[in-house]
Amino acid sequence: MDNRGRSGYFWAAVSACAGAVAAVVAVVAYLWPHSSAPSSASAAASTSRTVVLASTGSATPAAVATSSTSAAVLAQSVVRIDDNNISVDVGTLPLTVEQEVGGSFWYYEGNLHSGTGAELAVWSRESTPTASGCGDLLRTEPVNPVAVHKGLRFCMDAYSPRRIAVGQVLSYDGNVAQIRITVWDALMG
Repeated sequence: MDNRGRSGYFWAAVSACAGAVAAVVAVVAYLWPHSSAPSSASAAASTSRTVVLASTGSATPAAVATSSTSAAVLAQSVVRIDDNNISVDVGTLPLTVEQEVGGSFWYYEGNLHSGTGAELAVWSRESTPTASGCGDLLRTEPVNPVAVHKGLRFCMDAYSPRRIAVGQVLSYDGNVAQIRITVWDALMG
């Protein structure tokens, strides 16, 4: 066999190895945000479920303008909360609505309350909410509880990881609220 034949085998082996490494990286990247699953599968099945009415998340997240940098959108979903599905955690993707107090925020008698280790802040500015703007607002003007009403825009974070997100109440009838939540690839400092 001459050197050209050996060279072909060499490059075929290099190509196969590169493909295998790319596949492993893709699997790890897909599973990484889901690593904060509950310790018991049966507990997770009985206390939480995904209640996403619409989702615009994609493999190539859109950029959202911030004051000095941009933060990618990790997820954007519409969730439904009521007296039976009362809390949302933006630290876990895909977003889940749970049937017990906790998460980033929880609902009770017309108010949103921040979860343990999380913060809420009302976005009352005319401008579109940004990750850096929400981060600043959460640090300087946290509010708890927040009265729910149609049109309310509020910033939130999660306990772990400290992801920043914004919610907008699309509809509220006094008992059931539909909230569009946008989660950014930005963490509280």
